[in-house]
Amino acid sequence: SDVCSFRSINTIDPTAYEERRALLRELFGAFGDDSEIRPPLQVDYGYRTTIGARTFANFGFVCLDVAEVTIGANTVVGAGSIVTKDLPANVVAVGNPARVVREI
Repeated sequence: SDVCSFRSINTIDPTAYEERRALLRELFGAFGDDSEIRPPLQVDYGYRTTIGARTFANFGFVCLDVAEVTIGANTVVGAGSIVTKDLPANVVAVGNPARVVREI
């Protein structure tokens, strides 16, 4: 279940990279190639969020996905940022709420 995956992601050994990626693919609606989300993370549902390829989110990622949230390919979400709306591809977004600060 989503809750089991969510708990597992936040408690898995940090060196278990492939196992964590498998759990992230199970939790999210989509989880792109070469993407990374460092735990702990917090989501309402998980499956309502899609993560594009080459997306990086540092620890403390919170995604309120009661509504669908799409995070674009090659996007960086800063630590502690709160994602409340879609983020386009190829950007750096930080803050509360997360806002695009530059293109990459």
